[in-house]
Amino acid sequence: VQATKGAMSVTFSDPITNTNSAIKVWSLERTKNYGSKHHHEHELSIRSVKLSDDKKTITLEPTENPVAPAVRGPGWAMGCTVG
Repeated sequence: VQATKGAMSVTFSDPITNTNSAIKVWSLERTKNYGSKHHHEHELSIRSVKLSDDKKTITLEPTENPVAPAVRGPGWAMGCTVG
């Protein structure tokens, strides 16, 4: 996984054919206990999906900043599904 300004790329060991994708972000609450429920969890709209020529890397460009102030906080996380 590689994150750049405005995009996220995921490289697989084998070629992929299905580029249906989703990006979900959420905040985490920092406590003395391990783990946290997801807070402010929501999907980001994806502006574009690009598949590399070798079909091993997919680049997703969300329409909004995944670390926007509403998500940013004591802790935040992001998940991505492809296929």
